[in-house]
Amino acid sequence: MVFFYGSAILENSLQPCKIAPALDPKCMVPYGGRELPRRSRYELLRFNSNMMELVRTSQGQIPSGRRPIEGSYEEDGTKLYHGMAIVNGIKSLERLLVICCNVPFAGEEHGVREDYETLCWREEPIAQLMLCSVISTPNAPSAIGPYSQAIKVGDLLFVSGSIHQRSNCRRN
Repeated sequence: MVFFYGSAILENSLQPCKIAPALDPKCMVPYGGRELPRRSRYELLRFNSNMMELVRTSQGQIPSGRRPIEGSYEEDGTKLYHGMAIVNGIKSLERLLVICCNVPFAGEEHGVREDYETLCWREEPIAQLMLCSVISTPNAPSAIGPYSQAIKVGDLLFVSGSIHQRSNCRRN
């Protein structure tokens, strides 16, 4: 079965969840010792393997220098993260607390403290962001101050906008 990471609104919190096209309902949230079904108010986390990776973790000890992806938060503001663990021989997505991960599986919430994976930002994207191209054209108003007309990073193009101006006379 294919699973995706997601976040679901649950009471006064935003909880990491698993989303699977084969499930009915499509979204399941590990919460309060159970696997809670959600039919609405959830979002799919778009996994990008160029920017994200699963990192081996135990007892909440994320390897030094690694930055976990914040998945959501508890009602009291405690941060939660995305991850994966094996329960009964099957990999399942989970929500991570500081020292433990909770996995929705077979209608229950399973706590896993050893040998699970935490979804983290890859180390490379920061370096890749420094390798960007500034895009400039005389056919559009010039950027004001420290801004650029556009920036290209890999396959992404970030463009800026401004108030309407006539490029030939620089008036509104």
